[in-house]
Formats: sequence, structure tokens, C-alpha cells
Amino acid sequence: MLVIHPSLPAKSAPEFVALATKNPGQLSYATSGVGGIQHLAMVLLESRGGIRLTHVPYKGGASATVDILSGQVPVNFNSVLGALPFVQAGKLRALGVTTAQPSAAMPGVPTLASTYPGFELTSWLALYAPPGLPAALVEQLHRDVTAALNVPESKWRLNDLGLELVGGSPADLRAYTRAESVLLGESMATAGIEKESRPASVTGARLRSQSPPDQERKNERCYPHALTVLCLH
Repeated sequence: MLVIHPSLPAKSAPEFVALATKNPGQLSYATSGVGGIQHLAMVLLESRGGIRLTHVPYKGGASATVDILSGQVPVNFNSVLGALPFVQAGKLRALGVTTAQPSAAMPGVPTLASTYPGFELTSWLALYAPPGLPAALVEQLHRDVTAALNVPESKWRLNDLGLELVGGSPADLRAYTRAESVLLGESMATAGIEKESRPASVTGARLRSQSPPDQERKNERCYPHALTVLCLH
């Protein structure tokens, strides 16, 4: 979610972009570090809005939050969960969410996609399993987790935390992971951030392999099993 300090006059994303256009490079934004989701979200906004901002990376989200609340660095992308109490208290102003649909936790806050079609970038949680797990066990785990997430109490608790339940099949998650990898890879290239080459991880998405097709198919056997997308925030 795009948030700003109330000292800025913008009341919407288009007004913020107009303000940044009139003051190229003069507005700064805080992130928890170079190459993180907050940084890449702002790179995407700069690209779509045709604006130039000054990046102020911090060593973690806590320090960034302190400075945006004080107005020292007045702009930030944050999760709904992280920004919600400050928006409700009037200490930050929400301009738009980065999900494709409006957030149930932030009624009245538009999507950035309503201004910039196709703007969708979220931090998300998903469940993976080690490579080599039998297909039948993968399917069983998927069914069990999906059933647990769809218990009404689970949905209420997730909504209270500002999380949007997604669900989906293992195939859906594999496709989503690849799509996110491509989008984030493009944002990294725009920002001039080098991609790291590291072994497959059971906890996160990886950038699309640039290997030849036969090598890519071989690499697939080393990838963790995608079980289900849990939620977005």
C-alpha cells in the first residue's frame, strides 16, 4: 500500500504523481533495503507514473517506519498490516493498494491499478514442500491446508490482520510464482539491481532460469513443490 506523511498535500495517487512530477528527485521514499518489495514497488510506480524520487534505504523496516511517521522521509510502500494502525490514527495517509482488488481491511482506498492498469505487486505468503515429495502427498497437503484456511474463524482472523485469503491449486501457485519472478526481475533490471544466483529455497520464489530449455527441465526436479498460495498483504 502506498502511504505518505500527512504533511504532503496529495490526497490521491494521481495528486502524488503530479506533485512528484513538479519536483523531480526532491521527494524521498523509505524502504527496508535495496531490492526488497518496497523498493521494487516504488520502482514500478516511478516507471508507470514517469516520476523520479530519491530512494532512502534503511537496515530494516522499523527504522524506516520511525522516519516516515516523523515526516523526515514522507513516502513509503508498506503492507496493509504494517500501515493500518497508523492510517487509522491519522499519522499516515493511504493513497492506494497494490493488489488487483480493493482491500477489505482498507475500505475506500482505491487500487493503484485503477490509475495505472496492470499495477499489481504484493507481498505474499505461500506453502512449499521439499522436492521429491510424492504427488499424492502433495495433493493431500493441499487439500488439508485449503480446508483449514476456509474455516470461518481462519478467514476472520486473516482479515483482522489485513491479509487476503487467496487459495488455489499447486499449478496455480507455480504459475503465480513464475509470473511474480518475471515482474520482479523486470523491476530489478529497471533499478539496476543484479540478480543473485542461489540454490532453490523451500520458502521463496526464484527468478526465471535463463538456462537452455533442456537444462531448465532438469532444474525443475530441484525446485520445491508448490502447494498453495495462502494470502496476500
